[in-house]
Amino acid sequence: MSTLPLLLLAAGKSSRMGTSKQLLQWKSKTLIEHSIETGLGLDQDVFVVLGAYEKKIRQQLDSFPIKIVYNPNWEQGIGTSIAMGVSSVLTQCPEAEGVFIYLADQPFIDSKAILSFYTSFQKGKNQIITTAYENEKWGVPALFDRCYFDSLTRLNKDVGAQQLIKENRGNCTPIPFPKSTLVDIDTPKVYQKYKSE
Repeated sequence: MSTLPLLLLAAGKSSRMGTSKQLLQWKSKTLIEHSIETGLGLDQDVFVVLGAYEKKIRQQLDSFPIKIVYNPNWEQGIGTSIAMGVSSVLTQCPEAEGVFIYLADQPFIDSKAILSFYTSFQKGKNQIITTAYENEKWGVPALFDRCYFDSLTRLNKDVGAQQLIKENRGNCTPIPFPKSTLVDIDTPKVYQKYKSE
């Protein structure tokens, strides 16, 4: 029984990268395989939202015990992927007490980092455990209590998780990480810099 499933967002087109960054080599795997394996280390169900390059990516994931969600509206933004993913969590894990949302292009968020969200979470406290970025900005990766599921399923192209976090700032517990942990692999230059680390 998965009470705190993980939702990996991997539906974007990677326009700044110029190719599917989900399938870029990262050590001996691809970025998306690395992110999935990290999530599976938590011994919870892992849901993966695909959109752009869905067929190509799906072929690479046959061996993983994951639940794949296809978002046909991926071009409308990350909010639609969160909404579809959380809807699937509700259907397939009705007992879920929360959901951890993370991104396929942040490979330095490892199982140990994710565990810090889980250890900070208290059931039924209406919590959002968020990542603390610079300039007091909070965002995903984040762990949302199930009381936010309805709001998460209504996100759209105009409203993402950040807005929900902002509206519920009083219920947020921000977790700081070193800047190096929060690197986004979103351009060829950044990829070349970090791929051998």
